[in-house]
Amino acid sequence: MGSFDKVGKSIIEEHYQTRRPINETTDLTRLIVKIRNLETDDLKTLCRWINLGIIENAKVTIDPLGTVTFMDWSQEYDSLIHGLVELGIASVDLRGSVTVPLMMQWYNALGDVINGICTDDEADYYGEYQVRPSPMYMAAPVGKEIEEYDYEDFVAHVYHRLRSLGSYISGKVIYVGVNVKSLGLMNQVVFRTPVDLLVMTNDHSIIAHRILDPNRTVHRGYSAVEDYLMSGFDYALIVHGYVGPRFHEEVVNNILNKPRIVNAGYAVVAEDSVLFYKWPRINELPRRSPTVGMSRSLIINNLKFLVRGQ
Repeated sequence: MGSFDKVGKSIIEEHYQTRRPINETTDLTRLIVKIRNLETDDLKTLCRWINLGIIENAKVTIDPLGTVTFMDWSQEYDSLIHGLVELGIASVDLRGSVTVPLMMQWYNALGDVINGICTDDEADYYGEYQVRPSPMYMAAPVGKEIEEYDYEDFVAHVYHRLRSLGSYISGKVIYVGVNVKSLGLMNQVVFRTPVDLLVMTNDHSIIAHRILDPNRTVHRGYSAVEDYLMSGFDYALIVHGYVGPRFHEEVVNNILNKPRIVNAGYAVVAEDSVLFYKWPRINELPRRSPTVGMSRSLIINNLKFLVRGQ
């Protein structure tokens, strides 16, 4: 990976004093359409990352709503990073870190706009993949009382990590359920695979997690997230305990090469952070299938009832 300093200084000198950082209230449509002006190869790389929910050959952090900060990157991406700053899509701080607001949520928020810009053949995104994604570090601190928790219960460990974030993927967290097998009484929804961690945000997005420690089981969670997507969840993620980079890369490639779960996300829980190897894409099945759409509505209505009762 190339040194950041060799390209960062010129960016800072030219732009830091004249460009204000872009924040979460930015009009995303106006921001995203600017990527049309990137060089052809740079646009292709950016579209690949957005469509797959990954970053390659870079050291990055990500916040709970998908804002990506590049701290270092391979020299092959110098032109792309410079272009994002030049076009006002990204901001740069005095340390030379470059931040792209809500980057991993661009497709989920404005898929039609992205599809109109990223017009390469779909085969570029779905096929036989062999990618080496860089982990996107999301700080997930826990208090002393949680640090002393018995981590034999890995689901509880992940629950406390994600609960500490406040906001998550698409909005503010308003409900978190653990080991959810069914919802409701009159209009009951029974899940074929229990949801290890169920999250609803204030925009009524529903997020299902399959949580496994690969050090203790041979299962990886692929069939579970397929069930979650077929049930109508907006987002489905596999969450693993940390094993090693090659193992986690293999999981990402398996997800990308399984059409039924290609939209699923993949995260790994480490000591002081959650590492997102693949950001989830929104599930399109509820829009395409009336049956899946009805299931999603039942889940949301039952969760609204639970939230009102809290």
